Amino acid sequence: MNTLQKRSLITPEMLDGKAYVESLLEAGLETGLLRDTEHARIQYDLLELLAVRLETLYGKRTDSVPEEIASEVFESLLYTIGVFLKSAESGDAALKLLTDLPPEFLYQKGLRVIQILVRDVRVLAGEIFASRIPCKNGFYHTATTKELYDFLRTYRPRSHAHEYGKFIYYATALPCRDLAGVEYIRRYATALLWENRFCALFPAEEREKVLNTLPGRTENIFLLLFKQACGRVLAGKDLSSLSFTAEDGETVCLLHGSKGEQALTADLAQALQIPAGSYLAECLPAVAKELTAAIKRGSFQNVLKVE
Repeated sequence: MNTLQKRSLITPEMLDGKAYVESLLEAGLETGLLRDTEHARIQYDLLELLAVRLETLYGKRTDSVPEEIASEVFESLLYTIGVFLKSAESGDAALKLLTDLPPEFLYQKGLRVIQILVRDVRVLAGEIFASRIPCKNGFYHTATTKELYDFLRTYRPRSHAHEYGKFIYYATALPCRDLAGVEYIRRYATALLWENRFCALFPAEEREKVLNTLPGRTENIFLLLFKQACGRVLAGKDLSSLSFTAEDGETVCLLHGSKGEQALTADLAQALQIPAGSYLAECLPAVAKELTAAIKRGSFQNVLKVE
């Protein structure tokens, strides 16, 4: 018989991916898992660790370090501890670790996780550079050839672990809004690599038909090709080409005009053989929504490249 798992009082919705420790403490107080005295003790221990970190980094006592610098280091410290606590099986378990274990121990564990994540980003950056798609999108070119490497060169996990360098202007199809630091970069790089691999499925001349003739050359190139592929299969065509004609548009409207977003999503997932839980599956609903609206309008202008 399967063992029933105890339900966590701290739910994922109560936790902030960018400020995990702070939200965990708040959730502990809200659920009654954390007493006020425990909360005060943890805060004191964290400030004690901050004093040690500042002296290690700058050779100065806390009261002789500018407030702005101390605040940055404290945010970095909390972020690092949070990276480790996220590995707990539940919010309740994460709070117990924070309550029972010394902050220094949690901090060192977090640093180790960050080191692993940085190594992952280094590998992903190399694979992204090798698989980049030639196109006229300047934001994409900079992201794949420079900005990820800028992060690896400038990232300072011992004092600014929560930061991820300057803003990367090229957006992936699935935006990442709930992470910071190297966690954000790793998710971003993983998404970008998946997108590159999808784009590489099509011959260069087919990609160029779509990417170099549509307006909006700062758009996500994966989405442009993914939507074009979806239009093809809805018209009953294979993916040996990405061409889409006005007649194809009429066919799509005739075959799918009565369908809603969910039905169209299911049709596309089946036609493209997209595995559940995959990156393409996560991107598909938004694409299906856009195509459903185009079908209802009877026009694919600004959605697909129509020949």
